[in-house]
Amino acid sequence: MGFGNNQTAVPALIEFSKSEDEYVRLAAISSLGVLKAVDQFDYLKGIVIDGKLWQDRAMALKAIGDFGTTQSKAFLEAAKSKLDTVENAKEREWSGALIGLYLD
Repeated sequence: MGFGNNQTAVPALIEFSKSEDEYVRLAAISSLGVLKAVDQFDYLKGIVIDGKLWQDRAMALKAIGDFGTTQSKAFLEAAKSKLDTVENAKEREWSGALIGLYLD
């Protein structure tokens, strides 16, 4: 849905981003970034902060990075500065690599 560049897909993507199916959920989160659904910044920020799985948090970082706004870059900078406190090594590695795509 997100790859069709159709903004009307955003509400459906929000619902799919809550799916129990990991691939559906991650694709939906990513697609919010592809569609540049900047009005969903707070929703994605909530996933980064409160998401139960590191994969969801990382995909939300990617989507936020896709926005390319001043706000999204500032958020990624702040997230980058907190990576040292992340206990999960995979999350540190993947999130750091994702953030690096947008800041480096």
